[in-house]
Amino acid sequence: MSEELATAGREHGLPSDDIWSAYRDGEIAVGDVVVDLSRGVSLQVTGVATKRAGDHPEVRSDPTADLFDADDEELVFNCVFLPDGDGSIAPPPSKTYAYPASRLLRYPVEEATPKERLQREWLTNVLEELAVEANELGAQHRISLREVVTNAFGPEVAGLLDEFVEAAGGEA
Repeated sequence: MSEELATAGREHGLPSDDIWSAYRDGEIAVGDVVVDLSRGVSLQVTGVATKRAGDHPEVRSDPTADLFDADDEELVFNCVFLPDGDGSIAPPPSKTYAYPASRLLRYPVEEATPKERLQREWLTNVLEELAVEANELGAQHRISLREVVTNAFGPEVAGLLDEFVEAAGGEA
């Protein structure tokens, strides 16, 4: 499949459906800090390529792909190099590089912070956004939204949504 066909009709050049599905199910995600197993350098994932390893020209021409048994069907990630921490000011990245998933190791950075705190912060941000949007909905839609939040997260979280709606100037 050509890259043009893979991105046709997609905003922001998202990968084709089969690559996008594999990406969502994978361990590595955009924004993750990873290490290149070949060179031991830190990288940050900036995107997922629209071609698999067997079709990607950078991966096919890279002899290290064979060292890591890169499968033709595995995902390819676009990455930038991170500063090495030597104290010098690193210039901003000027280009991305393609790496097959088998050549990358994801750092589990979320282990440094209790997960429930991050999840609670995320949920609070989502509830705040929903509260602002709920104020522009009719009463019946707000009731439906509250039911959805209650079913998904429980009555305690639905109560938080009500508080946010009121704080944003609406009616719960």
